[in-house]
Amino acid sequence: MAVYEAGYINATNGSDQVEGLGTGWLAYCKKGDTLTLQGTLYYIIAITDNHRLQLHTVYTGTTLARGNYQIVVVDKPGLFYIFNVPTLAWIASAPAPAIQSLVVTLGLKNIQLAWSVVDAVYPAIAYQTEVWHNSVDNFATATLLSTLSGTAVKYSDLPVAAHYYWLRAVNTAYAITAATTASGVQVPVAVQTGDIAHEAVSISAFGSSPYAVTGLGGTAYSSILSWSVTNPKTVDLPFSLEHFCKQIYTAGAKQTRWIVQRYHFDTSTYTPVKDFGLFNAVDELPVLSLIYAVPPGETHTLVFFWWGEDGTVSIQDRSFNFIGLLV
Repeated sequence: MAVYEAGYINATNGSDQVEGLGTGWLAYCKKGDTLTLQGTLYYIIAITDNHRLQLHTVYTGTTLARGNYQIVVVDKPGLFYIFNVPTLAWIASAPAPAIQSLVVTLGLKNIQLAWSVVDAVYPAIAYQTEVWHNSVDNFATATLLSTLSGTAVKYSDLPVAAHYYWLRAVNTAYAITAATTASGVQVPVAVQTGDIAHEAVSISAFGSSPYAVTGLGGTAYSSILSWSVTNPKTVDLPFSLEHFCKQIYTAGAKQTRWIVQRYHFDTSTYTPVKDFGLFNAVDELPVLSLIYAVPPGETHTLVFFWWGEDGTVSIQDRSFNFIGLLV
């Protein structure tokens, strides 16, 4: 808490406007600070320039010309608080947006979190998402891992243990502070990583394509990628596939869908493996990750399908990473 007393002040009885002489109020003071004149305290509710400000009520003392004054520069209770004039109190200006649709995808020695944010009430307020982690189901002792502006994050090289995660949205402009633990989502998600040594894992990039694929609409899906994995071992062979892609749309809020199915050559049929669900057609997708195990002595063929709501939706700059155990 600081005090500002530079220059002099002119104040007229019955007026809520005061004038400064040799003052620099814009640089040193703000709305919500307090001004003391002749022993009476007034709240500052507006600063017009370096030499004019407005009080919360009219000045009740004797008229002053070149009088002394004192402004107490009040410490805000938090970074994202504003001074509420009707109540003469510091308040949080808006709640943080809500997080929903948290999806946890388990990979080989990694975990990916993807989510969406509902910000319909305060669309113009910027926000960030905090990711908290703990080895036990206790948010009070959790550690802040990341503060992100996106809606997906991936953590690699995780130890073999249970991992709990909490996500919390925090506004970054005129909003509640990060210390308000009631904001956002705090439901923990526990995941267990596999005990897989680095030297036993093979990572390769394949299936990259810069060419665009346009949505067919209706119920028609486009085949984006197919791959086959043979397991010569006597135990299950796990692998993970990561898909990176851009979605482009040109007309309104469209939807897309991603699914993976297994193709059976003997019957020419498909069986479901994973449905990633519906996405809004946005420029950037979260990384789509799939973990799958091929039984001993078998060959499995999987196909990545994409559906676009209509011809105004397209995907491009596709790439895939295959992560599997060396055989």
